[in-house]
Amino acid sequence: MASSLAPTTRLGKIQIMARKPRTKRATPSEKPAAATGQPASDWRSVLWPSLASAVALWAAFPPVGLSLLAWLAPMGWLVVADRKPPISRRGYTALWLSGCLFWLATLQGIRLAYWPLYFGWLALSLYLACYIPLFVGMTRLLRQQLRLPLLLAAPTSWVGLELFRSLFMTGFAVNLLAHTEARHPLTIQITDQIGVYGLSWIMMAVAVAAYQLAVYLLDRQRLRKRLANRESTLSQATAQRPFPVAALGLASGLVMTTLAYGGWRLRQADQLAQSPPLLNVLLVQENTPTQFDADRSMYRQAWNRYLELTRKLANEHRSTGVEIALVVWPESTFTGGDTPWISPNLPQELPEAMAQGAPELVLRQIEAIQEAFFTKIGMVLAAARGQTFRLRPDEATRQQSPHLLVGGDAIVINDQEQRDYNAAIFIGPDGRVLGHYAKMQLVMFGEYIPWGAAMEWLRQLYPLRTQPGEDARSFQIGEVRFAPNICFESTLPQLVAWQIGTLRARGEAPDVLINVTNDSWFRGSSILDHHLACSTLIAVENHLPMLVAANTGISAHIDGSGRILQATDRLVADGILASPRRDGRWGLVQAAGQLVGWICLIFVGVALVPPCWRALTRRFASQFPNSPVQIRR
Repeated sequence: MASSLAPTTRLGKIQIMARKPRTKRATPSEKPAAATGQPASDWRSVLWPSLASAVALWAAFPPVGLSLLAWLAPMGWLVVADRKPPISRRGYTALWLSGCLFWLATLQGIRLAYWPLYFGWLALSLYLACYIPLFVGMTRLLRQQLRLPLLLAAPTSWVGLELFRSLFMTGFAVNLLAHTEARHPLTIQITDQIGVYGLSWIMMAVAVAAYQLAVYLLDRQRLRKRLANRESTLSQATAQRPFPVAALGLASGLVMTTLAYGGWRLRQADQLAQSPPLLNVLLVQENTPTQFDADRSMYRQAWNRYLELTRKLANEHRSTGVEIALVVWPESTFTGGDTPWISPNLPQELPEAMAQGAPELVLRQIEAIQEAFFTKIGMVLAAARGQTFRLRPDEATRQQSPHLLVGGDAIVINDQEQRDYNAAIFIGPDGRVLGHYAKMQLVMFGEYIPWGAAMEWLRQLYPLRTQPGEDARSFQIGEVRFAPNICFESTLPQLVAWQIGTLRARGEAPDVLINVTNDSWFRGSSILDHHLACSTLIAVENHLPMLVAANTGISAHIDGSGRILQATDRLVADGILASPRRDGRWGLVQAAGQLVGWICLIFVGVALVPPCWRALTRRFASQFPNSPVQIRR
């Protein structure tokens, strides 16, 4: 008996045994159409519903802004995901093409500022389009591997992939399904408990319920015609798809819970609005479009326009008796490309690459740049006070409000290298730099060029030297703390939540968030609306007021409930006097993070294990066809 057994041995947790001749068993996805009796779906039948979903979802976002469509837009993709026949490669290509249509149309504003950004627009859109076939494939896989119904599989797949794309590479969390609801405070309040990904889950569940109801009604209509023509029997009628009670019940319950919770939170927000403001903040917005071929005279003209607008706005509000505590200039508008702030903590010896054999000359250049930088600070402070600029103001003048938070270039030099940052620089009433925050998440193709040697030719044409920052910062005026973030950092909920958690652990928790951004790159396109929607949802998740100072717009004052209290028009010179109130309400997201998103991503990962293992064993068998051993599955 023992002699008939194949000799085996164990290596770690993998059992190795002598290979016995056997016939390879086809997996369900490998079975031919003749074996399953289900021919693969024709790619045209995949393309048309997918394109309908892409157009509907695009229309749900600005510039069209029919946000109600977002609750129904995925139905075309659900039609494909719910089909029993396998989807061919052409079918998945059709799904990807629908994703290309959506993302190319939604993100077209990226390309407007400068020709290299066409590469960024195309590369980003074609990459993001991959998530549509991934969604359909993962939904089918969750149903096959974990036996989840479509009502759970589709929202879980969609949200897991939304979280994944917000983490992969530098992360891209813009245009999540929940962002279509940013202008509806009643709907978005629940994100303080389940996060932005939780709201996306609810919206996708509603789409599944609507799809299943539509299928049921269509089936009934077809059945009635067949019964009338005596093409179907009563027994066939009873075998039709049942009424989607569970889907409609769950979707209705989730929607009613969302609206009821939103109403309760907004009533609380109305009470908080009666409290005294924390401080008065002047957000300055000029209309100075970014031009990559701009010379120094154009930078100076833009800077002077910001200076005069600051003087005008400050005088208007001072005439009403308002004391301004903080003036905010948007990202990259203060230093103008030629007068960066240089950290005074210089090393004893400059880096060789910087000194170039003449360290004394370099030090004199640094001193001249800093003298120009601090002169500009004095001019802005004088304008904000309604005073004439004096090179050496008296002590009483130096103690007057306001503080400044300005976007510009910052340089930190150590004994090894020079590090260039995109920074928000905090300046006291006396003109001293009290601190700076360096942008942590850089923009692909805007501040760095990815993919190493493959893009070296573009890096030579368009050199970028910006380095990422390493830590969160908050600054204090009186008893109020505020934390800045820069540009598209306000589109990344995980990053902002990490920064707030880090500051809270240090005893420096902010009372207000301030986003300084230069959205002039996008020439007034709907990218501005997408950016503002992200900032709105982050304000709700963390229950902190969010102030946005944006070059060319849209600048805004958003309260801790995501209500946009003030907003400027795009492509105009304007300003906002924001008086944020303390919020401080607690939500599960503040303690546990994006829990719903992580649960969905884990489910997606678990569902991928069996097919990945089968692919690994098939590859092993194909590469070593005569191997005497096999990995047991």
